[in-house]
Amino acid sequence: MSTQPDLVAKLDAVIAALTSLQADTAELKEENRQLRVDLLKHTASGWQDPLTVARALGFVGRDDSVIKKMHRLRTDGTFGRPGRHYRAIGKGARPTYQYHIENCDKALNKHAA
Repeated sequence: MSTQPDLVAKLDAVIAALTSLQADTAELKEENRQLRVDLLKHTASGWQDPLTVARALGFVGRDDSVIKKMHRLRTDGTFGRPGRHYRAIGKGARPTYQYHIENCDKALNKHAA
């Protein structure tokens, strides 16, 4: 039968292993997300719907929240050039927007610098 110090040492070893696994899992999730972003940037180009562009730019979150973020970036001026960063599709009171992946990426990088 194990003594109390032996059990504590084994428990400490298990906790250390779990902590290491959690860190590895978080790192793998981030690498996976970045690979998906990179793949989307290379496979999707030009004019796309807001969700596709948001994911290609690396935005994370619920679909509706990243779409709203794209529209906020348009209204606050980050994506402020119609015909270059965004375009309205269809006529009416509530147009549908498309965004240009490469131009929006350049605009974000410019604002980040």
